Amino acid sequence: INAEYMGSSEPVILVAHDWGCVLAYILANKYPDLISRLIVLDIGPLIPRDFNFLFFAMSYQLYNALSFLLGGIGGNLMIRSFLLLSGYRARPISECKASMNYLYYYYWKRLLLNAGKPGWSIYSIKHPVFFAFGLKKPLMFHTKKWLDQLEAQKNCMVLPLPVGHWVMLGKNGVELNNAITRWLK
Repeated sequence: INAEYMGSSEPVILVAHDWGCVLAYILANKYPDLISRLIVLDIGPLIPRDFNFLFFAMSYQLYNALSFLLGGIGGNLMIRSFLLLSGYRARPISECKASMNYLYYYYWKRLLLNAGKPGWSIYSIKHPVFFAFGLKKPLMFHTKKWLDQLEAQKNCMVLPLPVGHWVMLGKNGVELNNAITRWLK
């Protein structure tokens, strides 16, 4: 985010989902003056540390990292098979490529080389934050502590939705958009 590219030096409203949330939290920590508000979907800066969560996250994330490393036809076949089995529906599976998993690879590489530390600090609330998440998932990618921190702030909002990871799709996407619009006013 840069005035040279944005045409303005005004802080922006940053909207993010999934890995975009991780990047948004890093950016908001490092350059808080560039952002006026955060709208983050389904991924919090604090994640559970229990065995079930870690096993689940590691299993699919390392698989995705491996598909990235393999690349080409083999990597594409790996990731498309995984997406088919998991019920993915955000875009046509034929458009999904192993190269899209670069963040999984670089995250785990950094984590493993830094003795389990990702190399960035956990986001602390400095901005108004709108956080929406799906309730119909095997595990949540946020903690109760994160929800409690948001709910303690009068300029933040938490919206649980009766969906999976893709909170912006389908009829609940309309509810999400309406809630964001109300929150921005």
